[in-house]
Amino acid sequence: MDGVEALTVDEDDLASIGSDQNDSVSVDGKFTTTEGSDRVVSYQLDAATNPIDGLTSHGEAVELVETANADGSFTYTATANGNSVFTLVVNVDGSYNFTLEGPIDHASGSDALTLNFPITATDFDGDTSTMVLPVTIQDDVPTIENVVPLTVDENDLITNGGQSNALLVEGQFTTTQGSDGVVQYQLETGSDPLNGLTSNGQVITLAEVSNADGSFTYTATANGNPVFTLQVNSDGSYSFELQGAVDHAPNSDTLTLDFSIIATDFDGDTSKITLPVTIVDSLPVVTDFEAISVDEDDLAGIGSDQ
Repeated sequence: MDGVEALTVDEDDLASIGSDQNDSVSVDGKFTTTEGSDRVVSYQLDAATNPIDGLTSHGEAVELVETANADGSFTYTATANGNSVFTLVVNVDGSYNFTLEGPIDHASGSDALTLNFPITATDFDGDTSTMVLPVTIQDDVPTIENVVPLTVDENDLITNGGQSNALLVEGQFTTTQGSDGVVQYQLETGSDPLNGLTSNGQVITLAEVSNADGSFTYTATANGNPVFTLQVNSDGSYSFELQGAVDHAPNSDTLTLDFSIIATDFDGDTSKITLPVTIVDSLPVVTDFEAISVDEDDLAGIGSDQ
């Protein structure tokens, strides 16, 4: 065997679940072989190797099964928990085909994974030659494409007696999840959306709670008093509930909190977007007054009545 055509497929082209689906996930190649007088009668995966050792798909171990076909070719079928992952076919003429059928779990921070298949060519009288067939699988990544901004008004707090609008508002991220599927949305670690924010002069602190259903709850308090709650769910929906006043800058009617949200897929790929929440300031309103009346004739020294 003198040469091999390396193959590359991309998870984003997987039907129905890929984020792109513009290219084929079935690719072909052929070994370059100087056969000699005895001619090659088979190309087969080296039985002593395991090219998928430790490989998983959505956390399930990938298993490879060999089938010897009547025409002398070999088919290698990879499955994970009964779900198809890929198929490799190696033909007697040295041609081969690789078809990706499901996602492969890539290492965190890795955009590509290469499977090395050692293929042995055997001639008529049993002489062999082995060459590695490399197949590279590009990772698919999620993309958050849009966010619904939220707005609440302090005038609607119960303590202000308004309540003309809801203090609990909701939205939904628009996300192209990719073949690996988004498993969580979470506030970016290390980000500080509050940045010294106060409520009635007290510093606001934010606490994160990871829930059993994959959602995250962010509770803001000031001196033990609730200020707001942000809920981010694994399906990309979110809600914000204002529970207390937020101190605005002088002459500022609105304040916008920018929450940096990270979407993470099954094998650790991420996408980030800012969720803006605007809090409208509550302004004092004079609702009643007592009229005052005076008379010039009561002016001291000059009034006609006094």
